[in-house]
Amino acid sequence: MKRDAHFYAVLALCRASGFTKESAYVVAYASQFVDDAKINLMYLSKPTSKLEPDIVDNRPALFNMATCHSYFRITTFNYEDMVNNTCAFHFVPGCEGENFTKKLRCKEESPVILAILNDALVEDDLTKLGMVMHSYADTFTHQGFSGMLSKVNDIKNCEAKTKVYLGLFDKIVNVFKCLSQNKYDEYFNNIVPAYGHAQARMFPDLPYLIWAYEYDYSDEFNGAYKRVEIDNKERFSRAFHSIKKYAENYLTKHPQYFDGDLRLDNFDFDMLLDTLVAAGGDKNKGKKLEKIFI
Repeated sequence: MKRDAHFYAVLALCRASGFTKESAYVVAYASQFVDDAKINLMYLSKPTSKLEPDIVDNRPALFNMATCHSYFRITTFNYEDMVNNTCAFHFVPGCEGENFTKKLRCKEESPVILAILNDALVEDDLTKLGMVMHSYADTFTHQGFSGMLSKVNDIKNCEAKTKVYLGLFDKIVNVFKCLSQNKYDEYFNNIVPAYGHAQARMFPDLPYLIWAYEYDYSDEFNGAYKRVEIDNKERFSRAFHSIKKYAENYLTKHPQYFDGDLRLDNFDFDMLLDTLVAAGGDKNKGKKLEKIFI
């Protein structure tokens, strides 16, 4: 998912569930910041008693703080980043399959993410709630892919079935595909690593898109490919219906964040979903969601 979902839709949904404006913004900011926190080491000039810093080069510091990184920088293709960032926050393992590689494949509402989410619901910590909501939402859209550089992510014949609003990278790829149709998959796989959903480009994160691809479903990766067609509108709808349920559950446990002056009947949840899954850029949709619900 992108900013339109992780920030603006979460923000609108929290308000529609009864959160105060201030608490809704904390949850939404924390949710989006999981995609923005790329600084892994921060030295502290003035440590406080509220923090227990690490000591790096004999200086107090916060280490291993990043929750995201650039997926196209070769320096990030290492075990530590994949485990601590990609798997942990964006492709939570589903723990299903006949071997370790398959068990790392992300699965919608896997036992792992549900256990983490249920723990977050108990704690009085809006920041943690927002961060976990990010990872939980990603299990819906990133399912089938792994947070490791893995054969699981080596797909072919990936294509959009409905109109897609392309970024620069996708436009370049489409031109290349038109010019070299017969060699496209071979060349593309040599250029783009089988990491996360990189070979599916941004298709899983576009809420309006219907798309398809083929993946090797065999346990031994022996070339037994299966084609799957995905309707992102349906996936996003399931995700945010579930998130709304958990948001309301959180307010039941922590009523101090409930806005007693809010008229919940003024919020149309179906309008939220319709706005989110509408075709177009995420920035415009985000502004519309914020205007309607905030």
